[in-house]
Amino acid sequence: SGLIGKALDGYSATLFAYGQTGSGKTYSVSGAEHVIVDESYTGGDPREGVVPRAAREIYQAVQNGHGGVNYSVKAACFEIYNEQVIDLLNPDAGQLAIRESKAQGFFVENLLVVECHGVSDLMEVFKEGMRNRHVGAHTMN
Repeated sequence: SGLIGKALDGYSATLFAYGQTGSGKTYSVSGAEHVIVDESYTGGDPREGVVPRAAREIYQAVQNGHGGVNYSVKAACFEIYNEQVIDLLNPDAGQLAIRESKAQGFFVENLLVVECHGVSDLMEVFKEGMRNRHVGAHTMN
């Protein structure tokens, strides 16, 4: 909640999940995947993770006129898998590069960024990313 308020105040915000295979990164970020990726899912399930909750909170604040500012919400989704950066909205783009510039700070070069006009748009971006991510079988669960 505090991080979202800071992002709406103009600070950069990133959700970064890192950890051992089977440690619960996906569940923490998305929640119960079978619920989240369902085409009819609109939110509110108690098993949802950080992203669906944050998406609703962002648009609620925007609709309530947080700070009297007009907002533009854009989203991208990528993963770093085996030291390769992959655009989860455009997986055919191949391996992407992480760059740094004074103007942009750190960024992923040629990453597809989508403008989202509402929470449903933002959730569709997230769902598409979830569908395209690497999933490996393991015996850790």
